[in-house]
Amino acid sequence: MRLADSLAEILVAALGLGMGVSFVPDALANTPSLICGMFSSGIATGRTVAMLLNMIVPGTRA
Repeated sequence: MRLADSLAEILVAALGLGMGVSFVPDALANTPSLICGMFSSGIATGRTVAMLLNMIVPGTRA
């Protein structure tokens, strides 16, 4: 897998989850308050997902 492919997948996942939380805020209704607080904003969700995937997906660290 090329570096550009890995970064594109991270970008798509972060944007998708961030927009999903923004458009469907009830998706977090049954989660604990700590999780709901951390992921209630689309920007925070996208940032957290991008950071986690950057650490997990092999070969994406520059």
